[in-house]
Amino acid sequence: MDLNFTALVYNISKLEMINKGLRMISKKNLFIRIMCLALPSMLLFLTHMPVMTKGQTAYNPNLIPLGDKESLMGNAGTGGLGSTGAVYYNPGALTLLKGNSLSLSGSAYLQFRYKATPVINIFGTDVDYSATGYQSIPTSLIVAKTYRDWYLAYSILIPMSFRYEGPTTWLIPAGDNNIKMKMMQNYSESIFMAGITAARKLGQGWSVGLSLYGQAYSYLSVVDIRGGIEENPELIVQSSSRNSVNPINLLLIAGIHKSLGSWGLGLRVEAPNMYLFGKGSYYNYWFSNLAGPDNIDVTETDLDNITGQFKTPLDLRLGTVFQPKTRLTLAIDIAYCFGLQYNIFNEPEFKLHESLNGNFRINSGLEYYLRENLAIYGGGSYTPSTLEKTETRFGQDFWAVFAGGKLFSQLLESSVGLYYSRGNGEGTLESGGVKTKQVYEFIGIVLGTSYKF
Repeated sequence: MDLNFTALVYNISKLEMINKGLRMISKKNLFIRIMCLALPSMLLFLTHMPVMTKGQTAYNPNLIPLGDKESLMGNAGTGGLGSTGAVYYNPGALTLLKGNSLSLSGSAYLQFRYKATPVINIFGTDVDYSATGYQSIPTSLIVAKTYRDWYLAYSILIPMSFRYEGPTTWLIPAGDNNIKMKMMQNYSESIFMAGITAARKLGQGWSVGLSLYGQAYSYLSVVDIRGGIEENPELIVQSSSRNSVNPINLLLIAGIHKSLGSWGLGLRVEAPNMYLFGKGSYYNYWFSNLAGPDNIDVTETDLDNITGQFKTPLDLRLGTVFQPKTRLTLAIDIAYCFGLQYNIFNEPEFKLHESLNGNFRINSGLEYYLRENLAIYGGGSYTPSTLEKTETRFGQDFWAVFAGGKLFSQLLESSVGLYYSRGNGEGTLESGGVKTKQVYEFIGIVLGTSYKF
């Protein structure tokens, strides 16, 4: 959801106009003209950073561990693991739980890193970009209870949450002068879900379930980029933007589960979310006097309290669980996420369109009991990008590995795990003229506890 893209296209067109004007006005100041040539690529790419992380996480929650056992097994579990994570992975499998339980899990430590190398090459100098963020995420709180023939649950889930704040400065040598660019940014994004689940056995090993969630999406991006010739500080170009989207949606997840001896089969259907209400804002400011004091260019767009949407597509997921031995459980899920086209903003003054491709995903994991009160877990996932390729989005595909352990007592279960996700993409920016490689990394520790009562 690159909210700055439309503004950047507009700003770049202005830079190109300034550059043409400079060629006619003066051919003496080579470095000012170079600045005008360099800034389009820099602004186009850098204003997206690290906002581009958004497209990889909000539509692909597989990247971050979520659930009880599932968070240690590569986010697999549609076939049924006897875990409270069934409220999300397959509501129909909630019937595998025994008794009542309360579970809590979260990423005690999460680091995400982003690198783009290079963004542009100026005077033989590769200009690179990197960003790093740290935080803790309480990913799930789930209370499950049986009532007569029904299996009920209340859950709070945070499938993704990221924040980044910090300045970045580039000083690029250009002969006897230096091109100086400084970017300041503040980016935050999260999905918060709260809802109820109901499941029931139908007989002959069949069970069905339904989860209904209120889904709150929050996105904020503030970016300010200033550039100029260090030896000529009175000539500058500045692009400032602030974008936010805060919709409230309804999300429905249905599940079917079938028990077949040592096998478990499951189908999960996540319906497209339904917009209820919510607003957003779009602000963009542009200033440039690169063409001289008599050619100052200033524009400002300020749209507040406008309808802003975040939509997720239809998602189908098939899973199986196999227990070849009493101590060993294997799980694998295969999912397909359908394509989606929608407008984030659809105002007469400003429209912003999002386009998503359909993609397949695969998750797998295992559970092995070393002894009655101790089990180890492992898993992996592969998640192709859903974003359509553009000049700044190269279609990063992600893979992830998960590992952990769980300690059991009569009423309490405690777990700890590690995970690492990595995505790569490579392409040539039309305005940059160089091949750029993008790398995303997510590293974290996940902790969990479950109490049976």
